[in-house]
Amino acid sequence: MKKIDELAKKSNQSRQQFLKKLVYALAIFSQQSGRGEHLKNLIRANIRMMELCAISMENPHDMLKEIIREYDDDE
Repeated sequence: MKKIDELAKKSNQSRQQFLKKLVYALAIFSQQSGRGEHLKNLIRANIRMMELCAISMENPHDMLKEIIREYDDDE
């Protein structure tokens, strides 16, 4: 508690004000950290989807053959 009191005094705040601001800052930091992880996961998923799209675009001829084959099978 002594260290907290010293830090609060240096910033011209009461212990309660200092702790309140500290808890608030920690809560904001925690939210930002969670958002960062969510964005990283979203980017990874988008990269994977782009890789799959690129692979499928590399072989459009094979895809067209497969679509035609499926269409012929339906008739």
